Amino acid sequence: MLSLNIVLGHRLKLFDALSSVASEQQPATAKQVADANHLKERYVREWLCCMAAGDIVDVDQSGELFWLRPERAAILCSNELRPELANFSLLPVYSDIIPLLCEVFEEDGPLGTDFSNYKGLGGIIESISRGTFGNHIIRDFMPLTGIEDVLERGDAEVLDVGCGQGFHIIEIAKHYPKASFTAIDLCAESIDQATIAAENVKLTNIKFIVMDVRNLDQEWTEKFDWITMFDSCHDQTRPDIGLTEIHRVLKTTGNFTMVDINGTGNIVSDITKFGRNVAFWYGDSLMSCLPLGSNEEGAMGFGAMWGRQKAIELLKQSGFVDITSVELPFDNSHIVYLCHK
Repeated sequence: MLSLNIVLGHRLKLFDALSSVASEQQPATAKQVADANHLKERYVREWLCCMAAGDIVDVDQSGELFWLRPERAAILCSNELRPELANFSLLPVYSDIIPLLCEVFEEDGPLGTDFSNYKGLGGIIESISRGTFGNHIIRDFMPLTGIEDVLERGDAEVLDVGCGQGFHIIEIAKHYPKASFTAIDLCAESIDQATIAAENVKLTNIKFIVMDVRNLDQEWTEKFDWITMFDSCHDQTRPDIGLTEIHRVLKTTGNFTMVDINGTGNIVSDITKFGRNVAFWYGDSLMSCLPLGSNEEGAMGFGAMWGRQKAIELLKQSGFVDITSVELPFDNSHIVYLCHK
């Protein structure tokens, strides 16, 4: 319940309102907070009481005056939640999917789910990506790829597969204006949002296309110097076909960089390596990754926690060589696979 109320407060900008009208020296009433955002006082008071009970906001001994500590305001008062808080936003989406997921569990039920079943998930994933990568994508991620010199030379072609709403590739395209970027995704709504995001920052070196990675443009054979996938391989029903297509459109001298979840493929090893936090990763996989990747006959159904061994085996089977894996230095929940043709 506390997590859901944090999501509610962030959407209504109640943390911002409380921070703007209150401090420890001058705490505020529920009415003051409500008035700041033109909300109903009674509802705001109930929310404040929930936050106080959960030790998110502070309340005085009268039970009538509230404030938000500066160090907490720095986390909670933002257009983009930090990853650990953005994950709370998954709760309403996943709650809605439970009835369908119960059907999926049945022996004679649906094979899986479709991305269209998850209302608002694309935006939440985008927010989580921003929180995870943020300022790291150019400073810490790009040096791992070994592709920086190629992107700076002026004629490089880049493809991003499963781009979602475009955060990663837009950030990279902004930093390397001489390179040409193409990004694809199966979800038309995500492509529309990505296109708008690129237009908002006046990018002219990137285009977004609705396309299935299993059937890439035949004219793209050996077209791209660099191909990327961020957290989308394990969601594919047939990642083997998709990776083979990626191999086809990669230049002989090109690089393929795949970011995915840093699992071992074994629950005991995962707990030993990462602690009990892996319960979230397995739970998240069950809610979306596994059913999305199982939603057709013959699907491989890997799920998010498929692990390094399976990933490397699949990359090799798809034709890639010189495969190395590196943990992200700023996020141990992700791993980068660096591959060549």
